[in-house]
Amino acid sequence: MSIPRSKLTVLALCCLAVAKAFLIVLVSHARDRYSSRLNSPYNFLGDDYPRLWEIDGLRPIRMFQEDTVHYQMDDPVADIEWDALAPGRGLIYFGEDHAPFTISMFHQLRCVNVIRGELVRRHSEDDFDSTPPYLVQHCLNYIRQVFLCNIDIRLDMVLGPVGYVYPHPYTCRDWNVVYQEVEKNHRMHSEWLSNRERNLTATA
Repeated sequence: MSIPRSKLTVLALCCLAVAKAFLIVLVSHARDRYSSRLNSPYNFLGDDYPRLWEIDGLRPIRMFQEDTVHYQMDDPVADIEWDALAPGRGLIYFGEDHAPFTISMFHQLRCVNVIRGELVRRHSEDDFDSTPPYLVQHCLNYIRQVFLCNIDIRLDMVLGPVGYVYPHPYTCRDWNVVYQEVEKNHRMHSEWLSNRERNLTATA
């Protein structure tokens, strides 16, 4: 039994209407999410800021613990490689006035680099008696507290007479996504600085 063409037309129009409504909902939801990021309820002044930078796409990845020829204590490219771990001094910018912030990951990486730099300095200057600068003390204590706060009770195998530790692969969050978001943030900040400079020049 065939369905009359008029009923097929009505059915097709109904399907199109439902599909259109669904697309409108999806687009509206995406726009609202994007708008919520731009029009944050926080003004990022004083204590009025979120305690977590919300980033989409932090999918789990596996990381194998292994030695590397990079990130050495002291070689011609060590400073460049370590500095690159926290681009732009680890700063990101939020709010109407682009207030500077950092994330704990960058704080931790920069602290490791500070401690590395102090060890290199002491070795090169044959200085093993002076009191470490305050920043080094701060970083050492900060890293200690981070380890305690992010307690990791996975079992690592210890073998050999000197106690070599053989860690298993770690499941991590994709840090590349963080660097991509930082790059976007820096690009927006550079555009904001350029626009502000043009406005200042125009009103001068």
